[in-house]
Amino acid sequence: MRFPPAIFFAAIATAVCLQLLPMLSLLYSVPLFVVFFRHSRSDYALYVVLACILDIALAFFLLALHRLSAGVSSVSRAFAGSLFFILPLLAMLLPDKVRLRYRVLLAGLLTAAFWSFYIFSSGSSAVITDMVHEMAKEVSAMLVPYIPDGYEGAVLGVTFAPDALYDMMITVLLYSVLPTPVIMFTLCAAIASRVSSRVGKDASRLSSLERFYADPLLFFPLVGGMCGIMAGTFFESRLLLVVAWNVALTAGFYFLLQGLGVSFFLIRLIQRKIRFIRFWFFLMIFLVAMNGFLPHIALLLLIVGVLELFVPIRLRFINTDTANPTPGFRQ
Repeated sequence: MRFPPAIFFAAIATAVCLQLLPMLSLLYSVPLFVVFFRHSRSDYALYVVLACILDIALAFFLLALHRLSAGVSSVSRAFAGSLFFILPLLAMLLPDKVRLRYRVLLAGLLTAAFWSFYIFSSGSSAVITDMVHEMAKEVSAMLVPYIPDGYEGAVLGVTFAPDALYDMMITVLLYSVLPTPVIMFTLCAAIASRVSSRVGKDASRLSSLERFYADPLLFFPLVGGMCGIMAGTFFESRLLLVVAWNVALTAGFYFLLQGLGVSFFLIRLIQRKIRFIRFWFFLMIFLVAMNGFLPHIALLLLIVGVLELFVPIRLRFINTDTANPTPGFRQ
């Protein structure tokens, strides 16, 4: 069997990112996607298996190096870290008729499902909650000296108390179980498509936001998730809230990408159409004036992405040589 050296080095890079470079651990799948774009399916499958083997070997080496007891929990974590992070990306081997974005989405879904099952079945949830609780105490202790006196300080003191921060972190963690691997794999695929010399049609759609369109069917899980959030809040159901937020955030991510695509498309038009400068100027002033700049701009971009399902914004400017440049049903 042909064994390209690039596959071996890519597998080493993946294992090193997962085990030795915490700052780059979220980008561990970039070498994997580069192999996927540049090599055959058989090479990609070989790479995934080799990456798992090297990652497990490196995990056991680090256990021996630090003289840790290789108990059942240590062995299971070493295997789970490799199998549940790397093997779900075999979903990329699905037929080409399955769009690349859905293969990436499936890989994220499998990663979230496997890790959720492992955490709750192995009793690791207590370890995670203890770690989050310690982190909340450290963050609270770091912020307390900067809290002012008076009524505002009292309010901030309650907000940044260890228990309040703990509840906030746990909530964010639970609500992002599904979106986190989906967003991570999507961004890594986009980065890999940029550095790869052979990029397919779907990969170029991932890397070029100006041409990205979310599938209309994603509108239904987005609306369903929002309805679930309202129902979970009304009935005070934590389980329903967790599921609804995960579904809504995952579907909303694709509309956020579409909103970014609309923004980048309009920014390019600024070079040719000066009238858009005034529009973006007032828009930026409006966003800066709002509290919580990043959450609001993300929500605005998501709304723009959903709006383009019903009002084709980009096509309205592309089809300027027709009598009715806005596509849609005509009487």
